[in-house]
Amino acid sequence: MYAQLPLFQLPLFPLNTVLCPGGALPLRIFEQRYLDLIAGVLKAGSPDAPAFGVCLIRSGDEVGAVAQPHTVGTLAHIAAVDMTQPGILNVVVRGGRRFRIVETDVRPDRLLIGRVHVENEEQHVALPSMYQPLKHLLQRILPPTGQSDKSTPEPWEDAVCTGYRLIEHLPLEVVDKQQLLEINNPLERLDRLAQYIKRCGRARRL
Repeated sequence: MYAQLPLFQLPLFPLNTVLCPGGALPLRIFEQRYLDLIAGVLKAGSPDAPAFGVCLIRSGDEVGAVAQPHTVGTLAHIAAVDMTQPGILNVVVRGGRRFRIVETDVRPDRLLIGRVHVENEEQHVALPSMYQPLKHLLQRILPPTGQSDKSTPEPWEDAVCTGYRLIEHLPLEVVDKQQLLEINNPLERLDRLAQYIKRCGRARRL
């Protein structure tokens, strides 16, 4: 799909958080520009298509005026929608592939539109033995999956998944998460995470 469309128009949702590929993000939507966006996506009925792109805010705020985003974000696919009160949508999105913003434009309703290039999907590789400490850390901090069989690999068996799940669950500064998201090599990402954990361990001993 994306190989045929290296550049395409994508609604952007700048937030003060980072969505990783494969991750889940709950959103409470009440601004009209985003309510209209979700309504249009649901009406189109294309569950495999990304609803919008989530990107970390570089400057500005989540609400009101249009914020300036970082150039690398993650495609967001709607996983669940619930309206608990009029005018407010509770939406859960799941992260797809990463994208890079080439240019942006602002619609009259203040919805930010990006012309984006979708990054190639990262090739999954078995977690090398040198990263076993990261695997054990992730096993301790991840909630139980409740899996009854081995048809789906555990997240810590793969270098890509291990890196992204650690980004989500470790108490990293949001700018550090963004820098890790932008790394294209999963083993380099794990190296950076290992360095962060080592620095935190030294800081706690001081």
